[in-house]
Amino acid sequence: MEEILKRLELIKSALTVQEIEIVELQVLKLDKLDVDESVEAIVNLLQTSDYGDAIENITAYISKHKNLTIYEDPITTVLKQKLKILEHELEILLEEKSDYLHYINEFNVEYSRYLGDLIEEILSLRMQLSKEELGKHEENTEEYKQAKQQYKQAKKTYDKFHKHHEEVKQEETNQINDDEKKELKQAYKKASKLCHPDVVDENFRKEAEEIFKLLNEAYNKNDLSAVNKILNDLELKKNYVTAIDTITDIEILKGKIEVIKIKVVELQKELTKMKNDDGFQQINAIDDWNKYFEELKCKLESEREELIKTLKNQGLS
Repeated sequence: MEEILKRLELIKSALTVQEIEIVELQVLKLDKLDVDESVEAIVNLLQTSDYGDAIENITAYISKHKNLTIYEDPITTVLKQKLKILEHELEILLEEKSDYLHYINEFNVEYSRYLGDLIEEILSLRMQLSKEELGKHEENTEEYKQAKQQYKQAKKTYDKFHKHHEEVKQEETNQINDDEKKELKQAYKKASKLCHPDVVDENFRKEAEEIFKLLNEAYNKNDLSAVNKILNDLELKKNYVTAIDTITDIEILKGKIEVIKIKVVELQKELTKMKNDDGFQQINAIDDWNKYFEELKCKLESEREELIKTLKNQGLS
């Protein structure tokens, strides 16, 4: 009963400041508890976005059952509130990080698919030219050493890009419309809140890491059905996310608060670094990816033609 009342109080507070994501998460947790018909009715109201009646029913339910709750030390109550606030802050930061990583991955996949073959051809032509330049010089001369270094670098660049490009081509990324993208993102957000290794109980950390890895793979491939399946499986699990309201040990609560504080600071630093990264800023400055790729393609095609011309002049084509 105590946990049910705590979650209803949290839902009521979240509704007053329109934090609907908190409400949705608490509804998921209520679904896993053994609740009576009155709470089931409240859950139904929340799921249909009938928030006015939901608040009224929650108020009445809490008032009716308030005297039945077990006494909790005020210090414990304050610590639990702090922990909940910190966990919510951590969830927001984790979501922001996920958005950045998905955005960058999506760009890189599109970039490689649109321009990858052309770039690989250009790198191959550069490698051929540097190899030809190497053959023009006698061994052990300074010119030979410089040409050899340039060839090694050209080959290394080509090999690295070729490997990456092949990996991207082998990955199957679904093409989805805007509505499906919105549904995908919402499902991913809900699922990640239930299985992210930084928010689950220590006893489930290893299992959560495996699930979270699969979740991200499905998300990056725009696999909506796979993400929804993972979400449904997680929602059916009981006691998967840390149940703060069941913790009464003050020292344990203090320890969890310190751990979350450290994670929040680390994530803030990581996000700042990501935002300031030159590569991300360049991608973020592009308004139209298709237009950008098309303009870049024209430039690359011109470079390819120049390289082919140079090779022809040297009798290598």
